[in-house]
Amino acid sequence: MHSLIYQSKVHMVLTEEDLELLVGSAVAYNERYGITGFLSLRTNVFVQYLEGEEEAILSLMEKIRKDPRHEILNEFHLGKQKDRLFPSWSMRYISKYEQNDIGLENIICIYLNPTLIRSFGYDWTRNKLKKALLLVKQFL
Repeated sequence: MHSLIYQSKVHMVLTEEDLELLVGSAVAYNERYGITGFLSLRTNVFVQYLEGEEEAILSLMEKIRKDPRHEILNEFHLGKQKDRLFPSWSMRYISKYEQNDIGLENIICIYLNPTLIRSFGYDWTRNKLKKALLLVKQFL
């Protein structure tokens, strides 16, 4: 099982309908390829966590990188893990209200800061992100 998390900057205004279509499409794709995770949007920045077989995750990321609606700001591979954190979420959308409740934007976005990653290293960052993801799991 492979997992990664990334942030991307949205280059367009997304309506609620746009988000529903995007999430619906992601659910269908992810169910087909055995991928689980979540997506959140705040201040034109997506945060998405993906877990699944490495080949499926890398293939999906290639598609995501080519999507002209956004650009990847930070991508962090958490590496191999024994079990899924979110086995029932083929793609759970975390609303801005839920993000506020758990502090998702602050927690994850801080740890995806390239300067912190360079300063503290991969292992420190991976451990902090895993703890943040466990908080997401606990509160949602």
